[in-house]
Amino acid sequence: EARDLSATAATTASVLLPDGGRALPPTVHAQAKRDELRKRILVAMAERAAEAERERAKPSGSPDPRGNRETNDLKEFGRFVSQAIKEDFIPMAKACAKELASRQPDAGGSVRVAFKLLGDTKIGGVVDEAHIDGDKSSLHDDKFETCMRESMYGVYFDPPPAGGEATLDFDVNVKANGEVDEQVDDFSNIRDRRNEKPAASH
Repeated sequence: EARDLSATAATTASVLLPDGGRALPPTVHAQAKRDELRKRILVAMAERAAEAERERAKPSGSPDPRGNRETNDLKEFGRFVSQAIKEDFIPMAKACAKELASRQPDAGGSVRVAFKLLGDTKIGGVVDEAHIDGDKSSLHDDKFETCMRESMYGVYFDPPPAGGEATLDFDVNVKANGEVDEQVDDFSNIRDRRNEKPAASH
């Protein structure tokens, strides 16, 4: 037999209080509890939506786990460095090359980018210093070199092993039409100097 639950709720009696007043019907109490639960759920849903929006608003390449991965394996660290350069630096290098091509359409060659990376397990890898090694570069243009150097400070790296520091360099090949070779060194030959003793001075 079908039951109309709304009709049952409508005929629920109120409870008399000792002073002659009337308490809220049991169904009203239940409704208040549901309203409170609904309010809490909506707040939780809003908080989750806000967190998701914050994640979407993060700069490209910066969300976890990249940037906070820790490793003591130099080859794995090398892969981390290569990934960061491909994802963060190369797009900026392309913009630098396009600007160069707008001024010098026939300009092309290689640029040696050198940088020092400091490790911080909370922040990640911080580029402490960056420069263009002119002696090992075939392309020379002050404005382009400044653009490339400044772009390195915008790369989001993972920290070097054991919170140490890493001194690294790599070549960027620029074509005459302003295109950039997207191939990046895999940094597989990083040398561990953490336990080396300083050379004795003479």
